[in-house]
Amino acid sequence: MDALDHLNEVLPKISERKFILFIGAGISKISGCADWDGMVNSMAADLGETISFERISHNEWLQHFKLAYEKNGNGNKFWQIVREGIIPNPKQLSESYIPLAKILQQIRPQPPILTTNIDNCLEMTRLFSADVYRRLSEFTQANLNTGGIFHIHGSIEDLENALITTSQYQQHYETPEMRTFLDAVFNNEHSVLFLGYGLKDAELKMKIRNNRRQGAHYALVPAEDNFRPEEIATFKDVHGVNIIVYGNRSSLKQSLEGWISKVFAVSTLEENEKNMCGEQ
Repeated sequence: MDALDHLNEVLPKISERKFILFIGAGISKISGCADWDGMVNSMAADLGETISFERISHNEWLQHFKLAYEKNGNGNKFWQIVREGIIPNPKQLSESYIPLAKILQQIRPQPPILTTNIDNCLEMTRLFSADVYRRLSEFTQANLNTGGIFHIHGSIEDLENALITTSQYQQHYETPEMRTFLDAVFNNEHSVLFLGYGLKDAELKMKIRNNRRQGAHYALVPAEDNFRPEEIATFKDVHGVNIIVYGNRSSLKQSLEGWISKVFAVSTLEENEKNMCGEQ
């Protein structure tokens, strides 16, 4: 049994349109976009500072450097580094990211996609829904039911209002609109599959926990993330998230392709057979 065969449990949810993809920074990194740690390191080098992530998160460092650049009268440099960091490498986008996106596109019916990424790599593939939601007012149950791409931390289209710092995160997740939207996402009717997402955001973890149903959600993680057995058990028991270690980070495309092509090839075959029977 392959590790991803555990995802067969969400197939009824996919058919019922109660399935959601949640895309994190690990997926954008495949396109050549920098992660937040990389951007923080670039800012530290630019300002001649020595940093460590042992006790301070990248969001806290971003808040620190944003203030530092503004104090120096060079706030535009902060946004320049962020913007450059979230622009994909054309070669990696074409050769690595788009092939992975084409695999995800085979999931039918196509689920809504939530992402914390502020780049527009998903839109650049032109493989998914043309409905793209970037504003808090657009994060509604009605739009979730319709489907599309939801940039829940904002996007490059309105970069200076995107969520970057810890204080922004906290304020955003406490808004009535966001609380209601995430209640709808993580309620008992939906199953969510996390891809490229480290499950580190305290606000999101609390929301998942408050709407917990054991075994409802899944997260594909690489072996390099070194999840300990007790951590895996805690995510399942406390948050209702099944951690699936699929192998080395570089094997994500191969692992997803194996499961999706097997499952949805069968679904397509069965649908074709039903159509043929109906014509007779």
